[in-house]
Amino acid sequence: MINKLTTDLVNTQDSAACSTVSSSPEVCRAAFTKEGDAFADNNIRYVSPGFDMRDKAMFELQMYDCFSEVLKVTEAERRIEAKTRAYEKQLREEMGLGKRDVRQFHKPHEGRWTKDQKDSTTILFGGLTLAHEELAADAMRGLGYNMRPLPCPDNDSLTVGKEYGNRGQCNPTYYTVGNLVKYLQDLKEAGKEDIEDRYVFVTAGTCGPCRFGMYESEYRKALRDSGFDKFRVLLFQQTGGLNQTGDGEDALELNAKFGITLLKSIMVADMINELGCKIRPYEVNSGQTDEVIEDAKKVMGDALREGKSVFRALRKVRKMFKAIPADFTRVKPKVKITGEFWAQTTEGAGNYHMLRWLESEGAEVMVEPIGTWIEYPDLGPPSRAPKTS
Repeated sequence: MINKLTTDLVNTQDSAACSTVSSSPEVCRAAFTKEGDAFADNNIRYVSPGFDMRDKAMFELQMYDCFSEVLKVTEAERRIEAKTRAYEKQLREEMGLGKRDVRQFHKPHEGRWTKDQKDSTTILFGGLTLAHEELAADAMRGLGYNMRPLPCPDNDSLTVGKEYGNRGQCNPTYYTVGNLVKYLQDLKEAGKEDIEDRYVFVTAGTCGPCRFGMYESEYRKALRDSGFDKFRVLLFQQTGGLNQTGDGEDALELNAKFGITLLKSIMVADMINELGCKIRPYEVNSGQTDEVIEDAKKVMGDALREGKSVFRALRKVRKMFKAIPADFTRVKPKVKITGEFWAQTTEGAGNYHMLRWLESEGAEVMVEPIGTWIEYPDLGPPSRAPKTS
């Protein structure tokens, strides 16, 4: 279990590995010992030590403690190896090779998207369910933005992501980053010009060891290496609240109106998705629920885009779902999809079409609303924090 990593960055407090990756050995152990110890049954010794790769001396000691018995390494041999490395360090210093030129990373200059470019620019986004993306696009069009959701990532997106992304990233990163690059490549092949001037990409960001905190840099790296080095990536912070306005010249105004409108579209999409999952396994006429979902998205999309009453539109949608003939006397297991945010949300190859596959096997799927993610950073922690006098 690798907990800490080496880094060339300076003035940082920590360099932790992704928490999901760090815990993978224990997850693996649990899978093979749930209904019996598969390792013991096959005379296999399973070890999952923790390693700190920043501190070479500590890493050496951790490796020795874990593998000395298995590899038959004695304490004397370990000391000889340490002395050899110390002598190598001495020689490198005497030859002037011991110094390293460490340069602090600085965020590259980003071209701004200003108000005078608003009408001629299309905002690309993605990473949610189809309902969320379609309704969010309609809601933002009501505010004057030309938003276009990216297609659902497929395995070609994965391939592109691996080609242009950093090594050792998780699949959600490869799928989403590759999906953006693939879309821009398709635009270029179709003869579109001035792509870097006519399109921008907006995504969420945060701070932390998980790859979510590194999404912005991953997008920029892949875009640069694929020939779109001037393409603009707009970022709003996960914990920034409803008002993240700049100096007033930016075309994307992340103010309260923007945030509330976006929240409405997310809440509506959550309801449509949940109703679909609750009714579709029990529908009498196969495919009718999906037809109603498409009609419901159109009704709600029109309301959000035209600024009409969302509540009136929801009442109309309720009647549409209520009219679906369903036989709820059939007994079906309920299956909850949970885990990594993007992997549990996407409806494509990124999770092997998990939702539809489970339904085809006779299950009623319980999906996690996107509202949970919004509630956690913006509403959850403060409400749980103890009050102090």
